[in-house]
Amino acid sequence: MKMSKSKKKKYYQQKVEKYLYSYPALKINIQLKKEDILNLEREQLETCPAVHMVNTNDYRPSHLTVEDKRKLLADNIRVSICYDEILLNRIERALNYIRHERYYKIIQLRYFDNMNMQEVASEIPCDIKTAYSNKDKLLDKLMIIFFGAEALELD
Repeated sequence: MKMSKSKKKKYYQQKVEKYLYSYPALKINIQLKKEDILNLEREQLETCPAVHMVNTNDYRPSHLTVEDKRKLLADNIRVSICYDEILLNRIERALNYIRHERYYKIIQLRYFDNMNMQEVASEIPCDIKTAYSNKDKLLDKLMIIFFGAEALELD
């Protein structure tokens, strides 16, 4: 079953909004994971909560030393940080592209400060219809940045 253009557009808009809402949390998450690595390197492995996340039966040889477990956990966390940083960088590049837009502040207020659209309109200041239409225009630009030509074909 083929998805209609309007459903595809709504899907991409929701995906962009998900990226924007997750942006502040991603920054925090990366920092927390870096702290986890430091804690792994400092603590006794047996007392570190992260040790319970590894099933050593999945690895060969099955009897890993404490240092091997510590290194394995730290490496897994580093890989996770890399994925988070890639997405964070994509979001930041996209935001830099639209940062000069007149109504860019809508993005900050709506997605990073978690204001509702009435609060956003009051803060800008503008009427609510202007806030909504400009939010949608900014999301359309971000859709193109994130999804390229495929997003262009939705108009």
